Amino acid sequence: MRKGGNNSDSEFRCVIAGGGTGGHLFPGIAVASELKRRFEKGEILFVVGLQRKESEILSRYGYRLTSIDVEGLKGRGWKKGFIVLVKLPKSVFQSASIIKEFSPAFVLGMGGYSAGP
Repeated sequence: MRKGGNNSDSEFRCVIAGGGTGGHLFPGIAVASELKRRFEKGEILFVVGLQRKESEILSRYGYRLTSIDVEGLKGRGWKKGFIVLVKLPKSVFQSASIIKEFSPAFVLGMGGYSAGP
């Protein structure tokens, strides 16, 4: 791999996980854009929560994405917080399935609740 150049012959797969706010999503898009510039044959898959906002933004940029059933915990109250915790094993299983199927060279967590599982 050459430094700073274009490695168009190199192939790789990368998962970028994160979201919930633009503060987590847009840095991931910036990293993905640079990876695509350097590695034309690279495949990038974003893993986000079920929020439609994230799907719309990533679709606008032309990135492939999949969603996991995960929610934030902060400020939810004890009942909603309990439900979120009960759903956590499902989101971990979904994440493991995505990684097994997509077989990425690396996973980049950008923060936010969807980066956890």
